[in-house]
Amino acid sequence: MNATVYVIQDNVQYQLAVDPAGDMLTALQRSSRLTIPAPCGGAGTCGKCVVRVVEGDVPEANTMDKRLLSSARIAAGARLACRLTPTDGMKIEIPNGHGAPLSKATLSVGSLHHDPHWVKRTVTLPAPSIDDQTPDLERVLEVSGCTMHRLTVDTLRSLSTVVRRDAYQVTVLCSQDRYGNFLHAVEPGDTTGTLRGVAVDIGTTTVAVYLIDLLSGRAIDVHSELNRQAELGADVITRISYSTKHGVDPLRKRIVEQINRMISTVTGRNGIAVSDLYLAAVAGNTTMLHFFLGLDAAAIGVSPFIPAVTRAMTYRAAELGISANLAAVVTTLPCISAYVGADVVAAIVASRMRESSDVSLLVDVGTNGEIVLGNSDWLITCSTAAGPAFEGAQVRFGVGGVDGAVNSFAFTGETGWTSDRITYTTINSAEASGICGAGLLDVVATLLKTGVIDETGRLLPDNELPDSVPAEIRERCHLFEGSPAFLVVPGEQTRDREPIYLTEKDVREIQLAKAAIAAGVDTLADEAGIQVTDIARVYLAGGFGSFMSAGSALTVGLIPLPNGSRTEALGNAAGIGTAMSLTSRTLFERCNSVATAAHHVELSGSSGFREAYVNRMTFSTL
Repeated sequence: MNATVYVIQDNVQYQLAVDPAGDMLTALQRSSRLTIPAPCGGAGTCGKCVVRVVEGDVPEANTMDKRLLSSARIAAGARLACRLTPTDGMKIEIPNGHGAPLSKATLSVGSLHHDPHWVKRTVTLPAPSIDDQTPDLERVLEVSGCTMHRLTVDTLRSLSTVVRRDAYQVTVLCSQDRYGNFLHAVEPGDTTGTLRGVAVDIGTTTVAVYLIDLLSGRAIDVHSELNRQAELGADVITRISYSTKHGVDPLRKRIVEQINRMISTVTGRNGIAVSDLYLAAVAGNTTMLHFFLGLDAAAIGVSPFIPAVTRAMTYRAAELGISANLAAVVTTLPCISAYVGADVVAAIVASRMRESSDVSLLVDVGTNGEIVLGNSDWLITCSTAAGPAFEGAQVRFGVGGVDGAVNSFAFTGETGWTSDRITYTTINSAEASGICGAGLLDVVATLLKTGVIDETGRLLPDNELPDSVPAEIRERCHLFEGSPAFLVVPGEQTRDREPIYLTEKDVREIQLAKAAIAAGVDTLADEAGIQVTDIARVYLAGGFGSFMSAGSALTVGLIPLPNGSRTEALGNAAGIGTAMSLTSRTLFERCNSVATAAHHVELSGSSGFREAYVNRMTFSTL
């Protein structure tokens, strides 16, 4: 008999029937309504699937609980879901299930050209007679100016009724391309006031859905959530491994269901019917798009890293299970290679780096760091395995970009580094729950500047700190689990009343990640025959880039900031570029030209990259 367990997330209580022989993580992952991080896939090694038992029998902490959770958290009922046996009547709390909301500033996505893919027109058909027995479809095609049709069979089945419903006045939905003018839908009366679509960015960590008014070319709303696939693996490689063992269908279903719920959220809160959605554009890295389409991604995970497809693909929304109008189509944007995907293509278009003769650098720092160097004449790209540290994984108190994540940290004083204030901020000003990538970068930069971390990346114990370390910093240098650590947020200021530390191991994770990115920049510059000092603009893309301090990035040697160069945080450039491609045929074609023109450098076979990686391991500026 199943046990009844009550689960609270985002202030909503759910009732689950759970197999008492299983574990809570598996039960939570099976629920389409709940989200819980599990970067290690339930192996019990990451410590991220923490829940709190608030009612019912609280089981004894097991070995994994004791190793990964503090005694204070255990005493408060915290347990790892992957090791928690459910019992009847148990009530548990799990953390917020959504990523940080995207800024409303990102909604003005406009385009250089508002030349929509599809247009609506109202036409009045001549009434048939005994002397004019033209079939209804031919009559619509002639009056609409279309030469061909792409009507669904359901539309054809209702066509005769539709054209007669409003005295032969109908609205036609048409498109034009190099193959001709196409008719996509026929609706009774005048429906020209509703033509909307969605742009979807499937990130490895976060999914964003933009609701777009295709008549004006502007975004109405945006909604973001943590990618539900993360419960099956933190990164691309672990998800590919999962798909080879269990098939791609569980990953496909999970992301399609999530996108549909997100579509329902943005349409519902704006009073828009799902049937008003006619177009969708989808971007993501190459593996995420394979999972979205249900394609086998196994060959991406092994040398020579061959995807099934990289070109743009278009399907009926119904074929893919996406909620929209019956006539709606979904297009995936083109990718460049197995590890430089459509999200990077969209970001390039959003940055407009192809419109300038100046050399620009685009960096999207994540588990896989994508790097683009180029200008209006050439583009060169690479992807480097930075690891999940900047996404919060493999970091003791690391979290993604969720409410309460420490996203900035500073030690400020009246005269250099000699005075009196330690400050930090969290996403949405919530009580601190952990440290996200931007916060980690700031803490490491602060400790480098104050001498707590040396150039080799060693976090110095208290008895080895230089005399120059300010007292406010020195008093936060503690031992945590027997090793040197730095107190980022005291326990009384955190959500769980547990202090948040940066550990010596965390510094090493950041060191490895930043070396991979910096070495990738070096390799592309060498391939292009330029110096890093030739870079005029640096664009920072993605959620991490939105919060990241350019100064901290320079301090740790993550990115170059040559004298006179400009740095710009693009926010969710992939989502914005995808929305731009949805509003403009010109910009969609630009996505195709970018994907075709880009030269990809495979770093796994580059001796220059390996040498640069070793050279960039120390903490020094580029």
